[in-house]
Amino acid sequence: MRGRVVGVVFLLALVGLGGGWLLAGLDAGPDAAAGPASPLPASSPSVPVRTEAPYAVDGGPPALAVDLEYRKGRLGTPPFGWTYEAPAGWVATDIGAGETKLVPPDAVDNGYGMRVKLVSERVAPAQMVAQKLAAFESGYPDVAVRGSSPDTLAVSYRALPENWLRFNTFRWFTRPGSTEAVVEVSVFGRERDLPGLDDLLDQVAASLQPVG
Repeated sequence: MRGRVVGVVFLLALVGLGGGWLLAGLDAGPDAAAGPASPLPASSPSVPVRTEAPYAVDGGPPALAVDLEYRKGRLGTPPFGWTYEAPAGWVATDIGAGETKLVPPDAVDNGYGMRVKLVSERVAPAQMVAQKLAAFESGYPDVAVRGSSPDTLAVSYRALPENWLRFNTFRWFTRPGSTEAVVEVSVFGRERDLPGLDDLLDQVAASLQPVG
């Protein structure tokens, strides 16, 4: 009988010791094993993330003036052609079917300029605004909308890898009696070019005429 009692006491002691181990494991919790909490890096963001790095010095020529002289240019051929006015002396380069880029003769990568482009998407200008903004947000970091309307979009963004702060304004035009955008005019440059860019876009927009 005495041996049986001793055996029971020994068994209870083992159970109690095991319970202590179990409680000790529960008290520790997952944080004790994992160490201090720390942020996890993002993985494969669907859009460029905003960066806090300072922008590079933009340099380049003086600010775009607002009192430029203009000369006539042509985009496309009748019955789908257009005429427009561009700054006199600027160099025109065809960069695609129905698209022309115009820049000063001493242009630099971080300078200013304009583009005129035929549009074939067969959608309203407001849809072009939305599509262009989506393209910028998926392609560049730090995109900010400076202004928008049913036919105009003005944005700033961070150009990589140069790390420049750049500005673009787009405007879309329809033929008389139509609701479909058929021409896109855009201007681009630096922050100090903004007054000149606004004046440039207004001048080109006022001169745009369909041919044929």
